[in-house]
Amino acid sequence: MHKVRTTHHIKRLPWIGGFMHNKGVVTAFMLLMAGSQVQAQESAMTLRLGQEFKHSGFDSQTVDIRWQQSVWQWGDSPCGLALGLRAGAMEVESDRAIRVGGGGSAYCQWENWRVWIPLDAIWLSKYRFSHNHDHLDYGGHIQFTSGLGVGYRFADRWLVGYQYEHMSNSNLYDANPGGEFHTLLVSYFF
Repeated sequence: MHKVRTTHHIKRLPWIGGFMHNKGVVTAFMLLMAGSQVQAQESAMTLRLGQEFKHSGFDSQTVDIRWQQSVWQWGDSPCGLALGLRAGAMEVESDRAIRVGGGGSAYCQWENWRVWIPLDAIWLSKYRFSHNHDHLDYGGHIQFTSGLGVGYRFADRWLVGYQYEHMSNSNLYDANPGGEFHTLLVSYFF
């Protein structure tokens, strides 16, 4: 029996350049805009607590407060886009850093269930952490977060949920270890 060995080559493009060269993403965006209407619906304040679940032996947590505003809805559908700002902290073992940033999310809500895909750019006040002679270097101050979230909305204004969050610098720097976080959250809509 012969073993087949495959090699995958992925061409790395700069983050924005890669996005602009992806004709499928641009086409999908244009189609969404064709059937859309602009209407700011509601704002939300969210408290998020995260725990890193995959890294080289470091215990990392995050806490963030996020304000977001719905800025666009696709026709009469329950789907739209929101823009927001966030501020919080990250703790790696006993080292702490401030995290601030902003970005957007695409969301859809059916009945009381809401799903979203967030994308943020954040700034870390500190990106090198150490504990017991071990070091964790996120590469630089600028990081990007993306993920997938699901939540249950109740009492008209409240939502509790879970979000998977990936944080990395998208290869802006030589070091790019990234991080994967389980995040629990509660939101208040107004």
